[in-house]
Amino acid sequence: MNGLEIVESIEEGYASAVETAHDFLGVEPSDFNEPELRPEYLVTISIAKAFNKRNRHVRLEAPLKPILNFHRGRSKEFEPYTKKERFDLTVSEDDNEFSPETLIEIKLNNANEGLVTEDLNKLARVLNRFDTLKFSDRLGVFLCHFARKKSSDTSKAETLLGHLENSTKKLASTHERLNIEFGFLIQSKITTNDSIVNIVYDDGSEEDVLGREGFIFTPGIILLSYDALPMISLSKDPEQL
Repeated sequence: MNGLEIVESIEEGYASAVETAHDFLGVEPSDFNEPELRPEYLVTISIAKAFNKRNRHVRLEAPLKPILNFHRGRSKEFEPYTKKERFDLTVSEDDNEFSPETLIEIKLNNANEGLVTEDLNKLARVLNRFDTLKFSDRLGVFLCHFARKKSSDTSKAETLLGHLENSTKKLASTHERLNIEFGFLIQSKITTNDSIVNIVYDDGSEEDVLGREGFIFTPGIILLSYDALPMISLSKDPEQL
């Protein structure tokens, strides 16, 4: 799967999720992370539909156990996999659900370092098994995003970048051959419009006031593979978010 296809699918998926949340849920950036609204699942579904439009076979909440145990017979090196873990999305060019080309985990912008590390370890564990079985071209993708009101600064972006950097450094220290890259998709930044409300007073006068301020979403990504990584333009500059 090439870099352009990945970026376009992520960009389209996030744009659809933000539009749905903004138009139908009326959320502010802080509300977008509320578990009651399930925005993480909204993003997952939207990205899955974007990949589907490109004739890719997508599976939601794909369990790891059948994926890993399907190939176990090809190598006596592995014990049966028994953990009940899942990937948010798997993407394949054909309908073979046991051998996906792309494995995707998605977190919101409030993902702490522990959550990032946990997902990266899961991705790396499966990629390592594929690599041992001579499927080195498999790609792991971790997604998150940074959200802020248009009037706010990017001070919290540095914290999120720090989480991504620290987690990737930890992973690199234990998986020397694994290619890792992270950053933000500046070209996929999404900005929503301000909502203006017209107020009519008792004396008949009118005034337009700000009903809801627009906000900005910038997708973040970590790419993992034992093969060459897709060519994607990424930024690590918090001031660009």
